[in-house]
Formats: sequence, C-alpha cells, structure tokens
Amino acid sequence: MLGLLLIGVAANAQSKYNQSDFKSKPIWISMMNDPNVNYYEAVEAFNVYFSKHLMPRIEEEEMGKEGYKATSVKSREEEEREREEREEIAAANKGKKRLKKTYEGINRLEMAMAVKKFKQWMLTEKSWVQPDGRVLSEQEKQAIVDKQQQELQEIERKNGKK
Repeated sequence: MLGLLLIGVAANAQSKYNQSDFKSKPIWISMMNDPNVNYYEAVEAFNVYFSKHLMPRIEEEEMGKEGYKATSVKSREEEEREREEREEIAAANKGKKRLKKTYEGINRLEMAMAVKKFKQWMLTEKSWVQPDGRVLSEQEKQAIVDKQQQELQEIERKNGKK
C-alpha cells in the first residue's frame, strides 16, 4: 500500500503543472505547446477547466454574429461536423448556468480559437501518444515514417520482381 502511494507521489512530482490550477487557469493552452507534456494530463487540464467554465462557441459562430461570416462553400461533411460540434458544446454546457463565463483575461473569440486548436492538437497527437502519456518527438515521428516508407519500398521492389 505504501509503495503505491510513493509511486503516485513520484508520478505527480514529475509533472511541472500544478493540478490545483487546472480549474481556474487555462493551463491546457500552454500544455499543448509543450513538447514534453503528458498528453493525458493536458486533456485532464482541459476537461477540469471546462468543468468550471462555459465552453465557448466556435469562432465561426462568433464571427458570424458580427457579420464576418465566411463566404466559402462548405461540403456537406463539414456542415455536419460543425453541427455535431455545436451540439456537443451545447450538451456540455447544459445545466451549467452558474459556471464562469470569463476566461482569465482571454476574450471569448480567442478562447474559442484556443479550444478549436486544442481539439485539433488532441486529434493529431493521439496516434503518437505512448502508454505513459508521453507524445513522441518530431524526430521519433519522422523515424517511424521513414521506416514505414523504407518497408513499403522493399515490398514494392519484391512485388515488382515477380
């Protein structure tokens, strides 16, 4: 039992982020830009922060309110994805009337853009996350891609000789 407690303390000691700040500060913004961040800790920081703050609307909706609506033609899939995201945000905010509507010195549009960037970061980095939460470095990612390309070329050479 004591060993598990020590392991937990050691794991928390390795984090350079104060988890008690997750509720009050948008630490997840700087975490996504930290190459040494623990992916799971960053996602936790995001989720904890928005358990106490309203999720902002996406920036296209905010810009549309002010007459800056983009005139580009969107595909049906893009429209559906945006509608699903709006519904997801509305569901996440349902029943959260007492939550904070301010974002510690960040305006709503900037926060909405940061949320969108964080969600994109989560999607792009998820496949590179190790079991311990470490995200592979750019060099490690490139080494994997290079190895896969080399293996593919070898397969193509073998198949071309048949």
